[in-house]
Amino acid sequence: MSHRLSTTSSIGFLFENVTSTKQNSTMLIFNTIHFGIVVAKLFILCYIQTISKLLCVILLNFVTVLYTAGHVCVCFAMTTAHRATFVPAHGGTGKNEGDLSKLSKQYSSRDMPSHTKIKYRQHSQGHADELRNRDFRRELEDRERNTGSKRRLENNYDDPSSYSHDKKVRYEKVSYRNPDDDDPSICEEEDDSNDSDEDDETAQLMAELERIKKEREAERKEEEAKRKAEEERVRVENILRGNPLLTSNKQDFRVQRRWDDDVVFKNCAKGIDEKRKNQPAFINDALRSEFHRKFMEKYIK
Repeated sequence: MSHRLSTTSSIGFLFENVTSTKQNSTMLIFNTIHFGIVVAKLFILCYIQTISKLLCVILLNFVTVLYTAGHVCVCFAMTTAHRATFVPAHGGTGKNEGDLSKLSKQYSSRDMPSHTKIKYRQHSQGHADELRNRDFRRELEDRERNTGSKRRLENNYDDPSSYSHDKKVRYEKVSYRNPDDDDPSICEEEDDSNDSDEDDETAQLMAELERIKKEREAERKEEEAKRKAEEERVRVENILRGNPLLTSNKQDFRVQRRWDDDVVFKNCAKGIDEKRKNQPAFINDALRSEFHRKFMEKYIK
């Protein structure tokens, strides 16, 4: 019995030694790795030999430590929009909100009263004091007087014939008395020559007037003939149109094209042999599909 206990205790001691040896070896491995990492970092820092790159490496190590420590800093910076509300909103559970006979107390800002003050006329906007002190009668008379003077000036500027007429009258009055009119014989001869010249001019004017009248009469007759010819043509054309034998439309025997001649999916089943016609096939057209054909044969024909 004692031999068994001693054996069991020796086995347990060995097991504990082995376990402790494994733990020690594991810790030794981790310590060695950690020491190697530290030595490598120190070697890199010594090799860089610049303050700026040294600070960058220190900052990189600091960020690595924060990231390995957990997402604590990140969690504090996250939004709370995904979280449920602590007190959810309940519609229609307030006082008198379920009673349809009660008027709603909700109103829009556009329904609020606006322009609650009357705007009065300011000065230089036809204020009552200004109108009270004005003399409208005098202003009206001045305006009429100015308008009349402006119209007279405009008429004088726009009608230059009045000036020329007055000038012509004055010239005739001044030149009416000719100093060469002392000899009566000379005056009679000049009067006879003037009369003969006036008769010749009158005859020429009458001949010219007669010629113009004849030309206008010929033009009028020509226009009248053209008008009558046009009326006759229109009358004959109306008569011909009223005859159904002459105005019957000629029949067009050409085959009219269908509205769907140029569609994309036309004659989809063309080229299928007789053996495959009995087999169901997919056609990208609802009207020529197999289901539609069977439906029409069963219920419509």
